[in-house]
Formats: sequence, C-alpha cells, structure tokens
Amino acid sequence: MSFIYVTGAPGAGKSTIQNELQKLGYEAHDIDNPTFGGPYNIATGQLVVIPSAEERPSDWFSLHEWRINHDAILSLKEDALEKNKLIFVCGVAGGDEKILSYFNKVFYLELENEVLKDRILGRVHNDYGHNESELNSIMKEKIALDERYADLDVIHINANHSLEKVIGDILKEANRVIENDSDSK
Repeated sequence: MSFIYVTGAPGAGKSTIQNELQKLGYEAHDIDNPTFGGPYNIATGQLVVIPSAEERPSDWFSLHEWRINHDAILSLKEDALEKNKLIFVCGVAGGDEKILSYFNKVFYLELENEVLKDRILGRVHNDYGHNESELNSIMKEKIALDERYADLDVIHINANHSLEKVIGDILKEANRVIENDSDSK
C-alpha cells in the first residue's frame, strides 16, 4: 500500500495532476473536495463558500482558512492499507503539516516563479490569483512552501515541464515508494 500526498503552491498543477491520475485509472483525490475540508471564517469558525473573484474582497483569503477533515484523510489511508492499493491526495491547505505523517511519502511540486504566474493567470476554472493582491499572496505562499519543504523528507518533482512529463515523474517516484515499502516488509 502507498498513500501519497502531492502538494505545492496554488497554481502548481495539483488539481490538473489529480484529474490526469484519475483518467489513467489511479485513485486520486483533491483536498479541495468538501469531503476533505473547506474554507472557514477565522473569526466565527463557520464553514463558508468562496465568493467569485468579482465579489471577493481583497482581504478575503486572509480572513479565512482551509481546514482539513483529518478523519476523512485517515479513512483514505485505511482504505489504501486494507485494499493494498496506491492512493493519491493532491492539494495544499493551511494546517496540512498536521497530516504529512499520514502519508507514506509527500511529493512537492517545484516550479519557477514565472511559470507559476503564467499558470495562475491562464487558469479558467479557478479565479484565485487573478487579481494583483491574490497573486502577490500566492507568490509569498510559494516562497514559504519552498522553504518549508526544502528541509523535509519529501520527493521534489520539477513541475515546470509538460503535464505528461510531470505525471511520468510522479508515477516513476510512486513506483519507487511502492518498491521501497515492499522491500522493508
């Protein structure tokens, strides 16, 4: 069994990778799925809906945080163990450092700043980062994530490449994780 977390900055390609892994027949989940958590108002503690970019105040993301449903993540891990299967969870969320130990391995998507900006501004299914203050916030978050994951025992995936290359690298590394898990038994 292997339970793998694919993470990186907003716009790094996590949701696209999750969709592609599913198309290829792998079980892959997006941490943005409400089953695994959602956006909460920090002041009130209430679960909320993210407003569209046109309706969203510039400080909206600083007043809200994504909270992870630990039980749902642990249930997926148990499923991977019971069925002896590979399961991917793709995403990034505030507080995700608390779930890293749930996974056999964490893959961190690294990419250059300009590539990230181009991807964010070119997204059509997600408007987060389309205004200047949100884009600046994402770039600051990228720097913080790069620093955090530089010192952790994670597999760094170069996400500057085409989707096909990145998926190939992820699957190659996932197979190594599976082999290492098998060898350690």
